[in-house]
Amino acid sequence: MRFKWTNGTKFDAGGKGAKAKTVLRRLLMVLAALVLLGAVCAAGLIGFVYYKETHLPPVGDFDTIIVLGAQVKADGTPSVALERRLTARNIKSSRC
Repeated sequence: MRFKWTNGTKFDAGGKGAKAKTVLRRLLMVLAALVLLGAVCAAGLIGFVYYKETHLPPVGDFDTIIVLGAQVKADGTPSVALERRLTARNIKSSRC
């Protein structure tokens, strides 16, 4: 804080401590605003994912499925990994 005497001389009552408090207060306000913004973004993202997961179209019967990470051999038989995955889901493995 600066004071001005009647004779024109200036007197600094706060010094470095007052400036440090002002800078610290501003930093805390910016930090609080960023935390609040992060919380709002997180809540929005969670709400969006929840909405998308609860409003899915109805699942119907499918003729074909895709199993990632497993292959079908050249003769049309499933590989060992694909065979395990198909039997784990109780799906009959016919020639692909």
